[in-house]
Amino acid sequence: RCSSRQWADRVVDHAAQYLTSTTPAFTEFLRELENEKIVRKWPNGRVGRLAADGHFEADDSVERYVSVEGMGAFAASLARGLDVRQDVWVSPNGGIRREADGRWSLKAPSSPRFDHVVVAHNGKCAFRLTSSQPAVHVHTLLRADFKAQLPASAKDDARMTLNSIYSLAVELPSGAMPATFDGAFAVDSPTLRWLCSNDRKLGAAPGPTEVWTLLSTGAFGSKHKTAQEYLAGSEKEAEVVALMLGSAEEAAGLEAGALARSAVRTRLQLWGAAQPLNRWNAPFVWDATHGIGVCGDWLQPDATAAAASTLEGAWLSGTALGDHVAAAETHGRDVGIAL
Repeated sequence: RCSSRQWADRVVDHAAQYLTSTTPAFTEFLRELENEKIVRKWPNGRVGRLAADGHFEADDSVERYVSVEGMGAFAASLARGLDVRQDVWVSPNGGIRREADGRWSLKAPSSPRFDHVVVAHNGKCAFRLTSSQPAVHVHTLLRADFKAQLPASAKDDARMTLNSIYSLAVELPSGAMPATFDGAFAVDSPTLRWLCSNDRKLGAAPGPTEVWTLLSTGAFGSKHKTAQEYLAGSEKEAEVVALMLGSAEEAAGLEAGALARSAVRTRLQLWGAAQPLNRWNAPFVWDATHGIGVCGDWLQPDATAAAASTLEGAWLSGTALGDHVAAAETHGRDVGIAL
């Protein structure tokens, strides 16, 4: 969820857009990163809501932080000093295994043995990864549905439910979008949820173009969902891009077709497991018998429920699990596994 991509000479946030805090612990952590110039506050008055006629209303009710070099740099800052191996392919079909000696291995080339496994992931892949290991209750908890909204019946609501949204990055001539805001929620649009200038948000020097990120609603993502691997160059891609640009024009009060005509380049992505719509009432999951845990933004107890489905929620969950596993007095105690 905390990801950036390089767009020529600039950084584009195509997933999570900013950070907020509802807890003292995460607020203190953000201030530490602010002192290190990894994050900075997003100036008040630059974020808010757009009505269908392009009227912008600033929302200063929360303090927002942005990662100075994009959200991916925020994630990278958390890994400083750690031996992190990236781009290692692990087969999703039973990809983690508990060996006869009680340690863990990966279904990957030359996998070493590990003392513990933490699944910091969700959706279909997390469910498949855990399908051939003995902690059945952990595997069961990782079942997921993909819907635009929660089912009406509570009994059908007993598994993690995520929505799917489209993320569209579009390079536009500077001035093509109103200068009154950096980012805004499109409150009256059935198609568009969020639009934001990456250049303005990150404080880039003005140039001939800006790259905007448009995020769709869950209902739109569900209606137009298609296989990501077949999206590029397809009729569906052209359809979704046209609809999202049209909605951005409407939200910003622009002439119909203005953005479509002026767009320099676009990049569309289906974010299949975008946002959890419900939560598991625990800070994390830990099976002490087998040494396997789960953390994520969908794991939040009632006391911190406001942080669910946020980067703060992911940080709180991961930090709590790390502390639990590292401490001798808590390491042997199960948490969150009773279904």
